[in-house]
Amino acid sequence: MTEAFYQCHLVDLVYTDFAKLFNKVPNNQLMHKLETYGAYNLCLTDNLHFELSDLRRFENAIKDTENWNIVHKCVHILLVKRPNFGILLASQKAAEYIRDPLKIIEFTYKALQLGAFFLEHGLYDCSKIVYQSIDIVDLNGNIDNNILSIAFEVALRVGHVLTLNCNYNDANTAILNASILLTYMQNCNLKPNCAFYYTLCSMYMFSLSQYDKAYNLALQAVQELNDSLPPKIIVDTLRQACKACIIKRLFCEARVYTLEALKLARYWFGIHHLKYADCLSDFAFYLLSIDNVGLSVKYYEMALSVRKEQLGEKNILTAMTHEDLAYALYVRDYSKGDFEHARVHAEQALMVLLEILPVDHLLLSSSKRVEALILEEVAIDSDDPIVEDRLLKCAESLHMDSLRLAKNTFGEYNVQTAKHYGNLGRLYQSMKKYKEAEANHLKAIYIKEKLLSCSDYEVALSIGHLASLYNYDMKKYDEAEQLYKRSIEIGRKLFGVWYSGLEYDYRGLIHLYEETGRHVEAAHYRSNLADWKFERDDKFSKALYIEPQEDHTDQVCVKTILQNVKDRSIKSGF
Repeated sequence: MTEAFYQCHLVDLVYTDFAKLFNKVPNNQLMHKLETYGAYNLCLTDNLHFELSDLRRFENAIKDTENWNIVHKCVHILLVKRPNFGILLASQKAAEYIRDPLKIIEFTYKALQLGAFFLEHGLYDCSKIVYQSIDIVDLNGNIDNNILSIAFEVALRVGHVLTLNCNYNDANTAILNASILLTYMQNCNLKPNCAFYYTLCSMYMFSLSQYDKAYNLALQAVQELNDSLPPKIIVDTLRQACKACIIKRLFCEARVYTLEALKLARYWFGIHHLKYADCLSDFAFYLLSIDNVGLSVKYYEMALSVRKEQLGEKNILTAMTHEDLAYALYVRDYSKGDFEHARVHAEQALMVLLEILPVDHLLLSSSKRVEALILEEVAIDSDDPIVEDRLLKCAESLHMDSLRLAKNTFGEYNVQTAKHYGNLGRLYQSMKKYKEAEANHLKAIYIKEKLLSCSDYEVALSIGHLASLYNYDMKKYDEAEQLYKRSIEIGRKLFGVWYSGLEYDYRGLIHLYEETGRHVEAAHYRSNLADWKFERDDKFSKALYIEPQEDHTDQVCVKTILQNVKDRSIKSGF
């Protein structure tokens, strides 16, 4: 059998299995054969497009959520060659006009499922088109009690996709609509479960850097959990609670939420599911936040593997995972000065996002920031002054773009905007523009202290960066000394004596005292640095205990898990 004949035969086999899927004929070998598409995906595209471009067939394919992993793979094959496929399909759904009131409910359920599939695939614009095509909401009170709960669900779904897509003004409107519908339901003595509602509100506030509100709403959402809720809502509620706790530096609570989310996602969806990948990314973020960078890289790589398998490379969720992994690698390898692995992932992320997002989309801000940070370090390590200058100017352009996008969305007084000022401060220090560096660091500190507190982790970062500028370049030793000590105090209080950031503060003080002839103080901080290294090595020799363990979760355990996390939220101050 020739290779060409084999390839055509393989395509016929896989195509036959797709036809069985759309006709609801079970086939246990379908997934195995799909995994062989590999180099033959372009051969499959026309056949796939013929089947999937028909709205009725597509809705039939995703009717059973157990088939979604298969359909995700099909869609990502199609999107490579036909990037407008999702928009065209969503527009088909939006163009349907339902006059018969009896059919509106059926239309709504199918639209909710189609929108949810697009959302899980990272096709936010497609999901938004579908959700916003559902017209059953009358906010003047003229709505049948029988569809109030459906209308509430629709409003939440719209708010969810708008928040994820950074359309915050429209998301605010959708959330307000949901709150109005919630009031109607309560007035009619209906008792909806509000876990999704509070989780969405928390996500929205988190996105705007309103962290206290996000935290309180996340705890309210946890209190609404019970084992009759859809599994994805339960998992997403725990995920958001974890993020809110991390940003509040409540790491013990965050660990509980993220590990339970991982456990439940593995039980309900399996280790190849996109929801499990979401949980892996959250766990990696938790590990990065507690300074366990090595394990963080491991779990970001696991999340990336799942997303690449299901969604391919040209996808917003895959690209964002590349970005997260790039930053974790940047942090891990900072002391070694080896940024090649980080740079590969950062460039991949930005390349894809620039291709699939509008030029002014906020999600580009973070990706540009990460690449700029990496390029700055590569430039500093370069022996070629021409290369160094070119890379630093490229980093400056990326940072300025990031700042512009953040200011356009959030305004001047926002934590995200402050972070970009801080990044520019560090860059200008590398470019030997010390006055510009100082001005940007001071602006970052002012905004962070105004919005957070004087003892916040973000404030400590900016203080440490300004101290470095004063110490190594501007020779303002008295100011630098006080800033270093303040940064050390915050770092030890929040993270303990092994916090990685302490190394740079200790080394900065040693340099400062040596430059000013204060050798006793220099010896003192050399001792502190040695103690820090011992404590850190000891900590990470015992670090594996925080990894999730395999278990056999059953429905009884699910109830126990939910009760445990609800108890935890009460202890956290709910």
